[in-house]
Amino acid sequence: MANSDILENQGKYSNNSADKNNPKLLIGNILILLLIMLLSLILLSPSNPYYSEPGRDSGFFMFTGRELLHGKELYTQIWDSKGPMIFFVNALGFWLGGGTRWGLWFLELILLVIGFGLAYSVLNKHWGHPAALFGIISGAFAFATIFGNGNTVEEYSLFFALLSLYFYDKGLSTQNHRLSDLIIGASLMASFHFRANNIGIELINILLIIINAWKVSGFKSIWPRIGWLFLGTLLVNLPIFLYFYLHGTLNEMFEASILYNFTYSQVYGSNSFLIRIINDSLLPGLVYFKGWSYVFGLGYLGCIYYAIRGWRQNKADPLVTLTLFLFPLEVILSAISGRRFEHYFINWIPAIILSSGILFKFAEEYLLSKDLIQTIKSKAKPYATAFVLILIVAIYWEDIFTQSKVIYKYIKYPEQKMEFVSRTAKYISENTNPDDKVLVIGGQCGINLMSNRSSIDGALFYPLINNSPIGIRLQEEYYKNLKEQRPVLIVDGFALYPWHLPAVDPENRAKQKITSPLSQNTDEVLNYVWENYHLEYEVEGYSIYRINP
Repeated sequence: MANSDILENQGKYSNNSADKNNPKLLIGNILILLLIMLLSLILLSPSNPYYSEPGRDSGFFMFTGRELLHGKELYTQIWDSKGPMIFFVNALGFWLGGGTRWGLWFLELILLVIGFGLAYSVLNKHWGHPAALFGIISGAFAFATIFGNGNTVEEYSLFFALLSLYFYDKGLSTQNHRLSDLIIGASLMASFHFRANNIGIELINILLIIINAWKVSGFKSIWPRIGWLFLGTLLVNLPIFLYFYLHGTLNEMFEASILYNFTYSQVYGSNSFLIRIINDSLLPGLVYFKGWSYVFGLGYLGCIYYAIRGWRQNKADPLVTLTLFLFPLEVILSAISGRRFEHYFINWIPAIILSSGILFKFAEEYLLSKDLIQTIKSKAKPYATAFVLILIVAIYWEDIFTQSKVIYKYIKYPEQKMEFVSRTAKYISENTNPDDKVLVIGGQCGINLMSNRSSIDGALFYPLINNSPIGIRLQEEYYKNLKEQRPVLIVDGFALYPWHLPAVDPENRAKQKITSPLSQNTDEVLNYVWENYHLEYEVEGYSIYRINP
């Protein structure tokens, strides 16, 4: 494998046999692991179950995961447009946590630690410890700017993206590509079943694998690689398809997670695709990442420089080539939905990590003292890592201490109630029976989760704001289930989203300027609630209606 001359003596400082028994190397690796764990702990602080309530999307995913454990069927009894993986992960988290949010939170923590650890390993192997350290720190803090409340499809796809990166790199240095290709194929479909456009890095990996195989041995070497990649996709697809086939809901899964999203993107993506790439992806992404945009932007310019130089010298670095194609592809994929929610841009994190590593390599080659860098690489890995670790602890000590104390308390006293419950959820749980249904208009199902109350069947998230053919059918089912299942309480959160969610109260509804494309039966549904329910309580911006006797 040929490498760019910026990477001379690949693995010199971390991977040769002489270094394996080096005490400084062992200490350095332990410090790196500790650093990644602390970074992950800091990143996940907004989603800590003890002092935060579930976000809108996250709450729905959690609620659905819990309902699956209670026997409900996905895409029929409870419906959403996301792929099934997010709901299976949430069900797994609640199972691990004994019905609490803590199991899911620890699962998030483990996946983040492993993901950033894999990214560090790849960058360290190619570009040395300083570049790898800078890359994961840049990626982590860029991630923090768009994390939100956590438990998003993009967050879990990030793990599979970094897993794919690791095994793509592993496949470059071995003649036996079977395991690497298998896992890349599996990662592709895992990310796809979270959200269809979360597959950027896997697509680039597969493209480069095919191109490299053709360059080495022609077309005859391509088909075995494709075969193992395809087998990897089956490792994920077969269990998923079999699950829904046995439940008789395979068509419903396909319609919800694939077909519906095409209509969703058409509704919200009304501009030309080029304009959407700029206005709904590139520009908001650069704004969301704040100062880190300058870091990976400069790194990407360095990537272009090294790519051109490598191609001219016939010494192309595979990671540089990967980064070169990855960033534009992620920008394109982020524009598909026509929406610009911050968490959509988590998919950029692998490109940010790689670009940041390239930026450090550029600084090393042209700006910094060679002697200084060699000293850091050969002698001072533990000290450099320790310095960064101490700096992060000094800045975030309060957050680290608070979370550590909460985690310790949860582990030592598992019988105690260690989850946040909002005043809205507390009121609902105190004023309803355990088997009463509670409908939250707008899909804020974290309220159902915190109050431990179920909801009506069917679509809870989008039925009033999508007028597509599939959406219209969902709207009709929503109205039918509302009248037949008669939830005891209906929670109206229009005051929290006045531009998005129409109010139950006709007077308030008439004053709103709704920006969402409302369904054709929105007024009919809300008028039914107004005529058959009465306002009972208002709390935290929510209006709670109780069914009339």
